[in-house]
Amino acid sequence: MLFRSPWFNVSITLNGREIATAAKHFLYYVDPTIKAISPNLGPISGGTVSKILGTGFDQEGACNVTVRFGPFTQKPAQEKINDAEIEVNSPGAHVPDAVVVSVSLNG
Repeated sequence: MLFRSPWFNVSITLNGREIATAAKHFLYYVDPTIKAISPNLGPISGGTVSKILGTGFDQEGACNVTVRFGPFTQKPAQEKINDAEIEVNSPGAHVPDAVVVSVSLNG
């Protein structure tokens, strides 16, 4: 099921004079929510197929879904994304430790 992003009609004015002749449809994203990551650990060499579970991953207009593992980014294949799950290969790491994982819908 496709998550419908909130939107507004936006007009541009400058000193009270309209620059745009018609309002434009402006979509914005609701921050996706991560509920779990499976598996929750893997080898330092990376390559683990990680499933990011949550909500809001497949929103209308999302153009560059990216998963961040600390400072490293991974781009899942489009067919590996739905509203409740993203499947992506984890990157390698330089040191063993916990890592912060986040999801961005526009890279």
